[in-house]
Amino acid sequence: MSTCLLGARNRIKQAEAVLNQWAENPRDDYERTLIMAVMTLLEGVGDSIQQAETKLEPSKQ
Repeated sequence: MSTCLLGARNRIKQAEAVLNQWAENPRDDYERTLIMAVMTLLEGVGDSIQQAETKLEPSKQ
């Protein structure tokens, strides 16, 4: 399970990196708004995954 969570956390980081690059040069204000909306939706997801990993770790032992 923690391997899946690690993969999910990495994908979130990758998505955030792509969105950050894209947000630097959007075609127009509407596109920038959409990019920022997706970034807002992803905000905190990585931290939640990290917390879930931490909670699951003791049960592995």
